[in-house]
Amino acid sequence: MLAERRAALEQAGDHELDYRATAADGHTLWLRDFVRVERDEHDRPARLCGLTVDVTERRRVESRRRRVEGQLRKSEQRLAEAQRLARIGSWEWDFQTDEMTWSTELYRLHNLHPEAVPPDMRTFLGLIHPEDREQLRDASRRAMTSGEAAELRYRVVLAGGEVRVMQGRGRVIRDGRGKPVRFAGTSQDVTDRVRAEEQIVSLAHHDRVTGLPNGAHFRERLERALDRAEQHGLALAVFQLDLGGFKLVNQSLGREAGDELLRAVGSRLRSAVDAAEVVAREGGDEFLLLIDDLCGNGVDWTRPIGRRQATEAAQGVAREVHAAFDAPFHPAGEEVYVRATIGISLYPLDARHTDALLVHADAAMAQALGPGQGATAVFSEEIGEGGTRLSLATRLRKAVEREEFVLHYQPIVEFLPVSGGNGRLPQTQVVEAEALLRWQDPERGLVGPAEIVPLAEDVGLIEPIGDWVIQEACRQAREWREAGHDLRVAFNVSLRQLWRRDPAHRIVTLVEATGVDPRDLVVEITESAVMVDPDRTQRILDRLRNHGFRLAIDDFGTGHSSLARLGHLPIDVLKIDRSFTGRVPDDPAAEIMVTAIIELAGRLNIVPIAEGIETHEQLRFILDQGCPLAQGFLFSRPLPPSEVVID
Repeated sequence: MLAERRAALEQAGDHELDYRATAADGHTLWLRDFVRVERDEHDRPARLCGLTVDVTERRRVESRRRRVEGQLRKSEQRLAEAQRLARIGSWEWDFQTDEMTWSTELYRLHNLHPEAVPPDMRTFLGLIHPEDREQLRDASRRAMTSGEAAELRYRVVLAGGEVRVMQGRGRVIRDGRGKPVRFAGTSQDVTDRVRAEEQIVSLAHHDRVTGLPNGAHFRERLERALDRAEQHGLALAVFQLDLGGFKLVNQSLGREAGDELLRAVGSRLRSAVDAAEVVAREGGDEFLLLIDDLCGNGVDWTRPIGRRQATEAAQGVAREVHAAFDAPFHPAGEEVYVRATIGISLYPLDARHTDALLVHADAAMAQALGPGQGATAVFSEEIGEGGTRLSLATRLRKAVEREEFVLHYQPIVEFLPVSGGNGRLPQTQVVEAEALLRWQDPERGLVGPAEIVPLAEDVGLIEPIGDWVIQEACRQAREWREAGHDLRVAFNVSLRQLWRRDPAHRIVTLVEATGVDPRDLVVEITESAVMVDPDRTQRILDRLRNHGFRLAIDDFGTGHSSLARLGHLPIDVLKIDRSFTGRVPDDPAAEIMVTAIIELAGRLNIVPIAEGIETHEQLRFILDQGCPLAQGFLFSRPLPPSEVVID
């Protein structure tokens, strides 16, 4: 401060000087001196006059203002950066001056330089795609009259011709009297989001491998085609194709070659069948075709000639399809011939609704598969009456490909000792859960193993389904074990699975791949399956026992097993069939049978399990006979794993 005073003395005029001082109470003050230097006739400083003012509060206000201004500058910078990252530009239109202001980001979004382009409405509208300008004007007018915010998606055309998609939002700002004075808003570049949304929609409606419409998209197109056909009196046809030879290509040349073949088939069908409105891939090796104007209008479908005309037209298209497969395909550079088996359903002759037409085409294809690959069948009442099982078999094949199976688990309980007697029923503890197959059929809901297994054995699907059951049961066993539950999981092996090549090796390989301890698993085989070839079955069971599996004979009492043979089998568990337990205690013959099986199991050091226990009377009977474990609806129905109560 003293240095500044000395400098002031050397200069003429008025001076200001701020400095700090300490008040009598010890707090700091800011003071400002207004100083004038008066000089004598020789221009030498003669006198110093001044005024001292307390500017503490003023300095505090100025400091706060500078701090706020700094914060505002930082906020503006952060907002500009946020707009840049979000690709959002802001704008404002002043109605009184007809001037517009654009943010830096708005210029950048449109590839414009602020100094080269005036920010006015004419420039702004010039950037809008010509097809979208009118809707932009309409949205602005609505916002002016309604007072509500306007929002719309529109396109802009950049200088190089690139088209971008913008999401615009704007609101009219009014003065105190309600008069519009400004229109302010934002424009966000949402091109990438729109493309992603379009991609999602495309994936939902198109097959990933071939790019063809998928089954869901085909159904939508069929719905619209049915509406047109009804309005104009047209006939249409639904074709379902199965490719013979595709699985061999997939297995021999690999999945990439299989995908290449599918793409080639789709391309050939699109180019070869001119009448097809839609060519779609249903999944696996199946394709769908929609012929939406089969015969033209004016045909009387109620007369036999109408059906004959439609059938002949459909068969003509089928010949075109077959001809498309005459030339070989070349997946992975290999020459391959495939054949198409075709099932056809006709509107309005066979059905009038989407689902029924597809079911009938599927039934006709199943019928055509009977003679072998490469045949064609048009749906008829005879196929409808006899094709239910064929259609079910076809859906079961699809279920394997689409993994439509689930496992439900029925607990097996052990009876805990009862203290004090008094005829009380004992408490139970879940020690095991039997895995039971369920098919989630899109048409019928959950289908049980009694229907699945015989059909799967007949059509050669039991091995892939059985393998899946073992793998899924192991996965669930591992999950329960990792959760701290000491619980065994049982799964069934059918007769057809036993007769595959080296079934024990297959089971061991599948289980080892999951990392589950075989001692935590129970393999169940029916008594009748055991007795088909007892010597071979014993060798299989011996190998499984040597690997640590527990073994159970299911449905015991219904077969014709030899007691001498039973004593030599490496069996841990006998499951008493429900046909006996369900009749006790009212049927003396059933009582004798259940009692004898429990005694037999005890003498052979085998654990008996009473299946099908549904009433307290049945429970008391088996308890009186000393049966230690039971299974049935009295304890629990088969449940999804998340609903099984273990503790």
